[in-house]
Amino acid sequence: MSSRITWFNEELIIYIFRSTGWIGFLYFVGLIFALPLEMLTIILNENNEYVEFENLFSSQQMIQYVLVIVIPVLFAIFLFRFLQMKQASDFIHSLPITRRNIFFHMIGTGMGFIVLPILLTGSILILFHSAIDIERLYTIPDIWSWMGITFILEALIFSVAVLIGMVTGLSALQGLLTYIFLALPVGLFVLFAANVKFLIAGFSADY
Repeated sequence: MSSRITWFNEELIIYIFRSTGWIGFLYFVGLIFALPLEMLTIILNENNEYVEFENLFSSQQMIQYVLVIVIPVLFAIFLFRFLQMKQASDFIHSLPITRRNIFFHMIGTGMGFIVLPILLTGSILILFHSAIDIERLYTIPDIWSWMGITFILEALIFSVAVLIGMVTGLSALQGLLTYIFLALPVGLFVLFAANVKFLIAGFSADY
């Protein structure tokens, strides 16, 4: 019986969930600690009238920044790690699915694992906002802004990490080279601005 090429492969989805599902779970738990639980603690605190946020990124900002920077790179590394593992590579390439669709499966599930915890966390914040009067802490537009900016940043980092992984083919260097690639434009701009102030009168490098 000849094998049939399909666009959607259930076995591949199951493999992806087993290999990277734990990262999505950790990401969701981290967001819960950084935002909903922090808001709940403030609401239950008797002195909460003195607490204010500039935006939702101000709530446990170190945890949020670490999650935004680390989680997309971990997804990119573990999603495509099968390329360096003979047994996993033989299994995936033996499935009735083209290599292009394998790539799309990896990218699609990676984006799904990124956006789903953001949507769930945003839904919890909206539920808090609708059930409790916490308008001074955050508003509905603040939630949508947080969700949009977080997803855009993580999608960018994830895309760059995947690109680096496809070029290098080495999981060990993928994370390091991703951060170098992302930090390089910032470093060059800072270096450029620091030197331009000596050539242009009135140029403010700090600004």
